[in-house]
Amino acid sequence: MKNCSAILCIAVVCLLGCSSQEQKQSKMDASIPCILFECTRPFFACVTDKGCRSKLNCTKECDKIADPEQRQLCLTECTAVNPNRKFLDLAASMAKNGCITPPEYDCPLPRNRSQLAPLTLAQLEGDWWVIRGLSRAYDCFSCQKMTFHRISETVSTYDYTYIPGKSGNVIDAIKCTITAIPYSPAETAVCPGRFRINYNAYGMEGADNVFVLSHPRPDYLLLYYCGQTPSDKYRGSIVISRSPETRIPAEIEKELNRALANAGLPTTLSLNDYRVPDNSACIGKN
Repeated sequence: MKNCSAILCIAVVCLLGCSSQEQKQSKMDASIPCILFECTRPFFACVTDKGCRSKLNCTKECDKIADPEQRQLCLTECTAVNPNRKFLDLAASMAKNGCITPPEYDCPLPRNRSQLAPLTLAQLEGDWWVIRGLSRAYDCFSCQKMTFHRISETVSTYDYTYIPGKSGNVIDAIKCTITAIPYSPAETAVCPGRFRINYNAYGMEGADNVFVLSHPRPDYLLLYYCGQTPSDKYRGSIVISRSPETRIPAEIEKELNRALANAGLPTTLSLNDYRVPDNSACIGKN
């Protein structure tokens, strides 16, 4: 769903080596003085390392792309393919020391609460593959796989893997924790079909709110989510299946479209708004 949106803010470091001498915050609200004074050691470790400098230059080029989703896709490939430890340490230091002004949180709940499909963490146990994705920036990578391991009735962990861009390489698993939570902060009882995901990706902490909009069969789920990292906020939606095969039976498509129409999302959606990921490299390997 969400992979390396946070690392866009790292591009601000490149301003220190560019022709402009303006001492102002970047459009990602990352503070150069803060980086210099609060992240001194990881910053200089990065700029004196050839591999880390290459990552900074790569993110700088991505930052020139006007379309935000295309820019994020560029950043994902820069960061996830052959990750550089010093680059990730710098990202983590920037977040920890408050060198990034976080965006205002924006995560409206689906208005039709009755549309949520009851789902327990026991039902999530095992492998799931993304077969439809809404967000070009987060949901449409090849071979996205989530493997869930239940710890208790309300907490599970899962490993998330995917193939970024055209690299052809599956990245190391991102470790996530998923917790069953109430529908709204004013409530105390856990709401089946409502989850919180916490993760650390590429040096920064992130959190997603997840809503199960449809569970038409044991092997299909429709999820809507919104989340935030120290430098970004995002929304998306995925259809996941027990198999990486992307064909969806007609009766399942009908149910998923009905759920999308009735959910009360900020924007009314149908499956025609979703993209089909290229899972050809992982079919037959699950």
